[in-house]
Amino acid sequence: MRPSDFAKADRSDHIELYSCDKVSKLIEELHEKTQAPISLILICVISTYSTLCQPLIDVEIIQGERASVSSYSLIIAASGEGKSTVLKYLQKPIEEHQSFLTSKYDERCLEFCADQEINKIKEKSLKKQIKMCLAAQKDYELRQLKKELVLLKRDSEEPILKKILVEDITPEALAYDLANGSGALTLSSSEGNTILNGRISSDLSFLNKAWAGEQYSVDRRGAKSFTLSNYRLTVLISTQPSTVTQFLTKKGELAIDSGLMARFLICEPVSTQGSRKRHSNKIEEQDAYKNYLNQARELLHKEHLLSSTGQNERYLVKFTPEARVDWLKLCVEVEEELKAGGAFEYARGHGSKIPEQIARVAAILTYIEYGESKDISREILYDAVTIVRYSSNAYLRLFQAYPDYIKDAQLLDTYFQTLKEAGERYIKKNGVLQSGPSRLRDKSRLNRALSVLQEKYQVNILHAQNGLVVLDLLPHLAPCDMAWNCFVRKYGISIASPPGV
Repeated sequence: MRPSDFAKADRSDHIELYSCDKVSKLIEELHEKTQAPISLILICVISTYSTLCQPLIDVEIIQGERASVSSYSLIIAASGEGKSTVLKYLQKPIEEHQSFLTSKYDERCLEFCADQEINKIKEKSLKKQIKMCLAAQKDYELRQLKKELVLLKRDSEEPILKKILVEDITPEALAYDLANGSGALTLSSSEGNTILNGRISSDLSFLNKAWAGEQYSVDRRGAKSFTLSNYRLTVLISTQPSTVTQFLTKKGELAIDSGLMARFLICEPVSTQGSRKRHSNKIEEQDAYKNYLNQARELLHKEHLLSSTGQNERYLVKFTPEARVDWLKLCVEVEEELKAGGAFEYARGHGSKIPEQIARVAAILTYIEYGESKDISREILYDAVTIVRYSSNAYLRLFQAYPDYIKDAQLLDTYFQTLKEAGERYIKKNGVLQSGPSRLRDKSRLNRALSVLQEKYQVNILHAQNGLVVLDLLPHLAPCDMAWNCFVRKYGISIASPPGV
């Protein structure tokens, strides 16, 4: 697949994975049960697997260098498409594990309260002994009692609830939970307004750093400051188009320019509403979903054991030699597309993230399908390319930051399209200045926009001997006497044929 294929911004939801049996069957069963769009289910599945895998694995992007496999995902779909239902099924084992962690935390809180009462008595006794030693100037005994008091204070640290999923949260609270929990969290919301237009969106730089797990310092006046390192964050936002519009109005330019949106896998599915057929079968009884639940619980248990014993070394997922050659070739080709005239000329931040996005997705798919028994194969790499290509198409439709003259050219092309649909082929340039789109009634802006369309051979500029400038809206076709006669009659022009013919 050529990198330029990423720029084909179509709306096809036909996404087929050829080398990921577990993932494909899970998506198929969820689709059969919920009738939600395939692409919506796929992105939910990738994000959920990111939650399960991010504390356990890294991916080797460059040989010898580790990178996070965490994913940021944004699903934009109208109400009723099945976003919440799909997430309910996928997040079931995660919520069960969170309940288990909460019950353990509650038990530890009861123990902590009992320990506090006992420690109060011990502390009172120690203080009494310290006073006696001070009065008697017994330095050795005083040092020993001081050590005991320090140990007593250290044992009195309040238990912390380790979280997996969080929703409406401030940047400071999110950083605190990452620093004091297992070091891996998922920020997830089926009503994306709590994230996009909530408190967390006030610190876009933190979200940018968290995508790669970069070191992040938190300075607090009324509490202990700390530094985040070696942490992982998955973000899943599923929301309605109006919420995204509101976010883009308020912070869209900053979110795009800062590179935050370039870090997201974007999903804008074609609606299935109106063509759905409900099924009464229980998804809990279907093989792929049962296998998913078992695997998810195993991964959560594995992370819990590693975290409990202080082991935080993640398994490194690598490319096979053949897959690495293909991935490096893709890196070079994508880089070429960042140049002027390339597929990502107006979305360079997004384009530059594509190779790493592919590597992250490929590592997740490999670990889910094969555990620690295989490296990333060529076949799984191509499946990851398919997923990221779909996301890239959606990004380019929604967030591509065109300069004004390109936007003008697009607006002018849309205007010309309405004229062509009305049966016109030849028009006067002055007519566009007089009755075309209002912002193109400036001569210099119109000339720049026409130049762009002429370079793409979407319009041809014809100059008559009497100074009249005529625009041919169908330059790829041979000159048409009938269309020209309609033009000259409409404007009362006495030119027998199009200029240059």
